[in-house]
Amino acid sequence: MSIRLTRFLGLLVLAGCSAATAGSTGWQDIRTGVIYFQSVRCEPEGTKCLVPIIVTDDPNDKEAWVTESRERVRALVGIPFGQRPTDIAFPSLEACDRFRTTNTYVKPDEPCRQIHFKRKN
Repeated sequence: MSIRLTRFLGLLVLAGCSAATAGSTGWQDIRTGVIYFQSVRCEPEGTKCLVPIIVTDDPNDKEAWVTESRERVRALVGIPFGQRPTDIAFPSLEACDRFRTTNTYVKPDEPCRQIHFKRKN
């Protein structure tokens, strides 16, 4: 593996480590209220289901509850070689806790935390 490719892969892994904080951007699924802090697509393709959001520090904005999820990372040839942390937010604390207890979770003792957000213009 070349040094450039190694550095690029390292940057991709580190990019997934940033927590959803004020100024972070994401996409809210208008059908479920779930906020994703990574690229996602609507299914079936061509449907409009995502709106861009920005995380704020303003308690007057809408609230959501965020936790960390882990996604399997695969090489270009499809071989899994690790996991990437990514944040995911839910419209209620109960939904966030339900996600944490029903999915493989790396830090089960880390509670969901509250964030505030608004739609981007």
